[in-house]
Amino acid sequence: MVTIITPYALASTYPRNGELEAWARVQEYRRVQSYCADHPEKGSHAVATALELPRSRIRPWVDGDAKPDPVRAIDTARDLGWLDVDVDTDLGHAWTRLVAWIYSGGSLAADSYQPRFYARINENRGFVKSEMDVLATALDAVGLNYRVIERTEKAPEAMFGDERVNEIVVDEHVTLFGRCLAAAGAHTGRKTTEAPAHLPEWLFDATPETRAVWCRAVVLNRGTMREYEPVLAIKEERAESYHDDVERLFTELTHPDLVSRSGHNLYLDSRALDVLLDY
Repeated sequence: MVTIITPYALASTYPRNGELEAWARVQEYRRVQSYCADHPEKGSHAVATALELPRSRIRPWVDGDAKPDPVRAIDTARDLGWLDVDVDTDLGHAWTRLVAWIYSGGSLAADSYQPRFYARINENRGFVKSEMDVLATALDAVGLNYRVIERTEKAPEAMFGDERVNEIVVDEHVTLFGRCLAAAGAHTGRKTTEAPAHLPEWLFDATPETRAVWCRAVVLNRGTMREYEPVLAIKEERAESYHDDVERLFTELTHPDLVSRSGHNLYLDSRALDVLLDY
């Protein structure tokens, strides 16, 4: 089973606090809570002495209900059903689509973890559902409310050339959702200046059905049919290693004869689209 959004990965989206990395703070908090459960009569001074920890650090946890930020995030994500999701399930496919969308049709701010999703306003590229339908279904599956902002200008970062897009904005658990996307392998930062170097490693360990979910999202967002040819072009300005991963992903799912590459362009024979739809 391949899982994404582990507690460790989520905690790792938080900076260190003094001498402790985020995951060490989580472990320390859990250790304190376990000791307190076994010794409910002891106050923060006795707990700090017994565990040889600074009283100033653990007092809010023992004498109050405070939690380190990474612990609170992990607890909330667990309550929402977002942790340790099997990627080869329906919920895992929803997260797969959302992470793929950040790569191919959105962005995730490196400082605030604010996710942004875009859906092109035009005819879909030969797939059963429109971009908005696919994205809405994925957000519904993870239990998030959202709203659609109809834009009159093109999307930022020149992701879609001169095409007009709608922006889809999540209305709840925004930062936690963004951190979970990052923990699942979504690229953070502006792709124009900090281009992704690779696809998430878990993607290549997932089933072909899950990898096809990713590929369909990429085609939906980035694919453009070439005029007078039964070929779909996918163009992304990325690192060479990233293009290697994308070419490998599509080739292994379809057939080497149906996938070609030139520079930053990946070309799919129309028969490759039929294969992707069959998964």
